[in-house]
Amino acid sequence: MRTLFTTAFLCLSAGLSYSQIVIIDKVEVLNQNFEEAIFYYQNNWEEARKIALRKGYISDYSLLINTDSGSKEHIYLITKLENEIAYQEMESNFEKVFKSMNRDKPKLLNEKTPAAFRKVTNVVLKGL
Repeated sequence: MRTLFTTAFLCLSAGLSYSQIVIIDKVEVLNQNFEEAIFYYQNNWEEARKIALRKGYISDYSLLINTDSGSKEHIYLITKLENEIAYQEMESNFEKVFKSMNRDKPKLLNEKTPAAFRKVTNVVLKGL
């Protein structure tokens, strides 16, 4: 127990901050609609993240594509935020981003709705 308090004190006194938040979305591509899913995320999700990064709403992002033939095709979407305030303001900030993109709906490769080609699960990691 003493070691825990000593470690906590040293971290605080060194000015270390563990407030970063990382959101990871795992996208399972349904019905072999991989091309549709890639198009959707590159032309909507990634474009929105570029704007959000420029405006300082997020600190970083990554779009990762797993094409390993031994597993189902997945896309991983990672968004990093500086702190809890940025996390709390994320929804309203992205509303502004989407308005600035001048679109009334997302860009689609075909007329398939996102529900037809993806299943998303996510995890939010706080205090990193």
